[in-house]
Amino acid sequence: VILCTGGAEIGGTGAAGIPDANGPMLEALCARAGIEVAARLHTDDDPARLSADLAAAVDAHSPTAVITSGGISAGKFEVVRRVLEGSGWFGHVDQQPGGPQGLASFRGAPVICLPGNPVSTLVSFLLFVAPVLGSAPAPLTLPLAQDAPGLPDRDQFLRGKVTADGVRPVGGPGSHLLAQALEADCLIRIPAPGGLPAGDRVRVHPF
Repeated sequence: VILCTGGAEIGGTGAAGIPDANGPMLEALCARAGIEVAARLHTDDDPARLSADLAAAVDAHSPTAVITSGGISAGKFEVVRRVLEGSGWFGHVDQQPGGPQGLASFRGAPVICLPGNPVSTLVSFLLFVAPVLGSAPAPLTLPLAQDAPGLPDRDQFLRGKVTADGVRPVGGPGSHLLAQALEADCLIRIPAPGGLPAGDRVRVHPF
C-alpha cells in the first residue's frame, strides 16, 4: 500500500507545527497486520501537489490500495476530498471516533480515506482496513468489568484492556487522546443509545 498523511501544519516547525503521529502509527499498524508499505507520502493543503505526488507514487509502485489520513471533512482546505471527491464517496458513518470516512479511486488504485484525528485514524484502520487488506484477530464477546459510557445517536468505540474480569475502558473518548490509547489492547463497541453497566456483554475487537 501507499500511505498518505496530510495537513500543512503536520510535521511543520515553530509554534504552529504538529508532530506527525499518524504516519508512523499507520506504518506500525500495517506491519502488525501484515500489510506491506511501498511508500509513505505527506501532503500540504495544495490539491495540485497532492495529485502529482499520488500520481508519481501510484505509477511507481502499482499499490493494492492507497490509505490516506486527514483532509476529508467539510472544511475549506480538505485537500484529499478536493482531489478525490469526483471518483468516490465521502460522508459519515454512525460511530465515534471515526465518523468521517471516504472511499475513492485514483489512477486505478482504490483509496481508503480515513479521518485525521489520531485516535480516529487508529480506530478506522482497525475496523475497516486491517480485516480487508491484512489480518486482524477475530472479535470477542466479553463482560464489561465496569460501567461504560455511550452516545445516544451512534456507536462508540472505546479503547479497552482485557482483564481477568472481562474488559474495561481505558483513557478518555476524545479522538485526539492518542497517548491514552497506549495501555489499550482492544476496542470496545458500545452500541447506541447510551452506555452499558458492568456485567453486560459487549463486542470486543482485539489488536
